[in-house]
Amino acid sequence: MAAPCTAQVPRLLAREIQGLCYGAEVLPVALCSSLTERCLDVGLRAFAPSDVCGIMDALARQAFVHEELVSAALKRMHQGAIAQTPPAALRAWLGALVAMRAPVPAEHFDA
Repeated sequence: MAAPCTAQVPRLLAREIQGLCYGAEVLPVALCSSLTERCLDVGLRAFAPSDVCGIMDALARQAFVHEELVSAALKRMHQGAIAQTPPAALRAWLGALVAMRAPVPAEHFDA
């Protein structure tokens, strides 16, 4: 089987994270850390905004908070990204921020 093209890697990683997090009661912290590091290695700018929302929601459901990932996600979800994100994904995004008790900079409230 051929390796996925580079453009598909973020989408596949997002789906993998969501499948693992939603399909298990509690994932080992080491696995959540590994998944988070893979996201950061790829770079959240490579992910569609709705995928970033899904990743954050999935990790929040596991009660896993990674400050560097939260910070990168907040940068990725700028005003333009929020404008192109479906309402269901935005609900997941906001729910994840609340669950993670993430401090949200004031400029994000204008988006």
